[in-house]
Amino acid sequence: MSVDVNLIEYENTPVKLVALRKTPKIETPGLAIDEVDERKEFSVPFWVAGVLVESGLAKYGEEGLTMEEWTSTHFKERFNPGGPPGALPKDFYQKAYVSLRLSAKAAEGDAAKTEQINRLHARFREIIDSRVGKVTRIATTETALQPGILQPEEQALYQELEHIVTGWRRDIRRLSTR
Repeated sequence: MSVDVNLIEYENTPVKLVALRKTPKIETPGLAIDEVDERKEFSVPFWVAGVLVESGLAKYGEEGLTMEEWTSTHFKERFNPGGPPGALPKDFYQKAYVSLRLSAKAAEGDAAKTEQINRLHARFREIIDSRVGKVTRIATTETALQPGILQPEEQALYQELEHIVTGWRRDIRRLSTR
């Protein structure tokens, strides 16, 4: 993954659905969905899930991050903003994308839900700002990164920043040898 966030990757995040009725096998170029019996759970890319839900064939079985995951992640990031990064829930950014998209869709035309989604967006921005600060701090040190702590999106940012800082540090240190 590059530092550039590719929304296609997030739209292809697998999500769980529950079939509302027996659904026949669906085949299109590059995608095949097996036949699914009523009330059975199955996984499809997020963009496909939206089509199946809108068609009345399925409902979401999971909707990204739970409120508990949002709250605990936000608390951990705000509680220790200057410390090292802690592990986030698996596939945090992909699940956050799904959560935010589904919440926004559910909030359409509802002022109370719109206010809730605005708070969720603010919480997400605070988590992002905290994580960027932590990734930046560890990228500017000359210590080894603990494996498995960063999400793939953060790892890409870390590698890019570390490369820039290491090159800059090397060039500046050369000044003292001349």
